[in-house]
Amino acid sequence: EAPKRTALKNLNSVFIEHDLLDQHALELYAARHTVRLRISERLPHLGILHYADDVVYGRGAWTDFTKACRGVVVDFKTKKLLSRPYDKFFNLGEPEAPSIKELEAQKKFWATEKLDGSMIILCWDETTNQFITTTKGSLDSEQGVYATSLIPSSVQDVTLVQTYTLQFELISSKYQIVVPYEKIGYTEGLYLIGVRHNASEKVFNPDEVQAFAKQYRLKVYKTSTFPSLDAAVDNVKGLPYTEEGFVLVFEDGSMVKIKGK
Repeated sequence: EAPKRTALKNLNSVFIEHDLLDQHALELYAARHTVRLRISERLPHLGILHYADDVVYGRGAWTDFTKACRGVVVDFKTKKLLSRPYDKFFNLGEPEAPSIKELEAQKKFWATEKLDGSMIILCWDETTNQFITTTKGSLDSEQGVYATSLIPSSVQDVTLVQTYTLQFELISSKYQIVVPYEKIGYTEGLYLIGVRHNASEKVFNPDEVQAFAKQYRLKVYKTSTFPSLDAAVDNVKGLPYTEEGFVLVFEDGSMVKIKGK
């Protein structure tokens, strides 16, 4: 099996090395890496890290830490990281994305449906003894709070949620962005799009995500098979507006987005 590649070898070790479970230390470190730390108004012992808009628009560098901060939830009371979502990944052809040559050298990739909803992360809050859901940018967003009512009972397990970061896409007509999912057979709910083991930080590949979804009776993204990277790119050119594109996941863990017009 090919090794899993992540942008940062281990975020937990970075937090320990730089004492980042101290709020003041984290604020300073985050600012140096063009990352925003937002403290929850509802749950002020919790903060969430997300790369700032400046770095998206070229006013800052994409460091490994910056890429890793895509909805990392920090509990300053218990001194723990509550979530470790996917690192930031890019559109195929963008400067920060792996090169096409590098990707074509790999023998296998998966094409997973890119759902057009709100990314939701599931956490357990020890202080209030409750499951919480958050978007990747705010612990207090309307979508994140609403998603709490949609948490599947099969994953309302404290040990499970403390062991894995479960990432979902919220599909709801209340928060439709472009794609009208109810018109193409999608029911409202949370669709599993990613799993990461918190201690090892191992990211599940799409086969493992599908197996996890089956085990816990979760809605999950669809996958497609293409004979080559070129074939996948050609396919998205003709997608209707009801399909946004694909996230391609490669054997070494690299991920890129390809989108329709």
